Amino acid sequence: MSLYSKAKIAYYSGTGGTAMAANYFQRYLLENGVEAAMEHIMDGRSVENTAQDLLILLFPVHAFHAPAAVYRWLNSLEQAPGTHAAVISVSGGGEVSPNTACRVSCIRGLEKKGYRVVYESMLIMPSNFAAKTKEPLATLLIQILPNKVKNAIDALLSGTVQRSSPRKADLILSYIGRIETYGAKIWGRFLKAESSCIGCGLCAKECPSGNITMKNHRPQFGGKCHMCMRCIYRCPVKAIAPGIAKFVVLKEGYDLTVPSQEEALISFQNKEEIEAGSLFAGVIDYLENK
Repeated sequence: MSLYSKAKIAYYSGTGGTAMAANYFQRYLLENGVEAAMEHIMDGRSVENTAQDLLILLFPVHAFHAPAAVYRWLNSLEQAPGTHAAVISVSGGGEVSPNTACRVSCIRGLEKKGYRVVYESMLIMPSNFAAKTKEPLATLLIQILPNKVKNAIDALLSGTVQRSSPRKADLILSYIGRIETYGAKIWGRFLKAESSCIGCGLCAKECPSGNITMKNHRPQFGGKCHMCMRCIYRCPVKAIAPGIAKFVVLKEGYDLTVPSQEEALISFQNKEEIEAGSLFAGVIDYLENK
């Protein structure tokens, strides 16, 4: 019998990896008879404070911590004494230094609101920043995601408590990483829409930070950017480009299309090829523990 009857899944997602994970969390909760509501964390949106006995917070790792919008969302939460919570981070590198402290601030924020954080973990999705996750690794990460989420749900519903201890050095790096918040704002101001822009407004509609507005059918970029790069990768005509630090954007673009059944036959027998294409040791451990 499940410990929970009503849950909320709150998530911040830039280019789609965390949203995909959140959808799997909802699916498996519903399959287990738990009512599961979704809340997409976006700046400028009011928090829907509904009663639940489990809160699951998911976010992508930005410079060793959560995006700024997540902290603002946490601050706006109502007190919920004793309510259980799980914190799930999503990265391209896994539970390795300097990412081991990326959930600490969020956990503390929840605890200040009275939540009891009983579970935390890291999911890995293909990287959308600077270095592309090569095949077959990218395919494997997408294929293994449902099973990883199911394992987390099984653990939560059975009452398993899973907490981790971050490395001390990573606590310092996570704190320093907050500088990225200011760097992202500057980076966002230098975004530009090239002449190929068709003025569809999709970038403004989907920007999770509310950084983009439309003027005369052209996007205008402000100083609230989170550097999630959703506008760049989602633009239907590839018209948005960075003005500085161009190396962080993948030249090939970013696509999380679910692989076909034929591609799904790829197995971990490709370990040597995967290791050759991976920049992160944590990814191999993540796959081996599937």
